[in-house]
Amino acid sequence: MSVPPSTFQVARFQLTYRFQTDGPMPKQKGGVLRGGFGTAFQQTSCPQTCWQRADACTSQPPCNFRRIFQAERPAGSPVLQGMDDAPRPFVIELSSDQRSWYQMDDTLSFALILIGSGIAELPHFLHSFDRLGQLGLGPQRTPARLERVTAVHPWREPPLLVYDAGVLQQTTVGVPVVDGAEIARRAAQLPAHLWLAIRTPLRLKQHGTIQRGFSLVALVRALTLRLTALTAFYHPDEPVPRIDHRALLAQAAAVQLRHANIRWVDWERTSTNQPADRTMNLGGIIGAVELHHVAPELRALLLAGSLVHVGKACVFGHGAIRIEELRPPRTPAGITGQA
Repeated sequence: MSVPPSTFQVARFQLTYRFQTDGPMPKQKGGVLRGGFGTAFQQTSCPQTCWQRADACTSQPPCNFRRIFQAERPAGSPVLQGMDDAPRPFVIELSSDQRSWYQMDDTLSFALILIGSGIAELPHFLHSFDRLGQLGLGPQRTPARLERVTAVHPWREPPLLVYDAGVLQQTTVGVPVVDGAEIARRAAQLPAHLWLAIRTPLRLKQHGTIQRGFSLVALVRALTLRLTALTAFYHPDEPVPRIDHRALLAQAAAVQLRHANIRWVDWERTSTNQPADRTMNLGGIIGAVELHHVAPELRALLLAGSLVHVGKACVFGHGAIRIEELRPPRTPAGITGQA
């Protein structure tokens, strides 16, 4: 089976809030939006008796909140039986805006990436983000209005207006969706020499430890597991993925890495869902590296990863990668794809 499968689907949306009063926001906003969104999603999906206690809910079929945040493994699926937690069918991706103070009428924009069956939940997502703005953003719960949402194809223009000033303009039927077949076609057009950029902290765990150096093999391993899980959980009509992991890892090991410029960055998030606010360090590596002699299947895998993120904490923006053609390719001696 190809990676990703031909029916694998991803859609990307751009959301814009407009602040109603002045207020602070952390420089790194992904965790704040993810945490607040979870609260708002439950409030718009469940009766108040379920708030903060979804584990006790036994309703069948599962409510929207449980299907998105507590997805159950498909019946009879042997895929990733040892997984502690299901992946989420969404990613919140922030821009490089690191302002820590917003004035009334300032805007905050970010991307929402939906995957597989999560795409059909777009109205619930937008209703929840609208609710989040009413609850308030940031440490002082600054009120903000969800003003505009557009659907954005990663490789085509123009964007499609989906939501404007409180009114849903477009159903999910008409939004641009990228599928696995399109990813494979585009990857086939890419050259074998690529530039890989790690745009937000990449956290890959190996032998129980977050890695502070770059390994293409580790990245490929994480991507195959993530795409397999996303397919199993959120593409119910797709057969169980049968991915040749060994072949992909061997291809990754054969790639030459050149001109690597990788560094570690610290990134702190304060969780307000604990009995007492708790600060967590979610640092990772960022930077760029040239990849030489990348096989077509590996190009498709990396291109898919650039759409859905990879690694720990990717649901709120970590692990954003980008690949593009080298212009022009360089020729100094490289190293192998192993770390």
